[in-house]
Amino acid sequence: MADILSMVSDAREVVKTVASVDDRIKLAAALDSVSELQEKNYKLKHKVKKLKKRLAAMKRMESYGGAYYVLEDDGRKVGPVCPLCYQQKRVIVILERERGSGHCPCCRTRYPGIKASVEGYKQVISY
Repeated sequence: MADILSMVSDAREVVKTVASVDDRIKLAAALDSVSELQEKNYKLKHKVKKLKKRLAAMKRMESYGGAYYVLEDDGRKVGPVCPLCYQQKRVIVILERERGSGHCPCCRTRYPGIKASVEGYKQVISY
């Protein structure tokens, strides 16, 4: 990206040496387009990176006893995950333990009979 920035900077210097005003305007417009395309490219690369990370997290999900858990690198299971948030929003929200059942801190859904592994700690993993 630094190479492109130096090229754009050099091109801007060239614009100053162009005699025709119309040619200067055209060249300046072309440079602006290049800058806009660079910014779009950067944003798209960032989005792709984010989506790859999200996909990797989804691949690490495991169903166990009717609930989804996130598998950690060391083999531990974290969860359970709120199925409603996971299916509708594609957000991984770890259920909290509340009065012997699971409770989602985001959508506030209660899951009686589901034993949550987290007590009073809001953990949201969004990718």
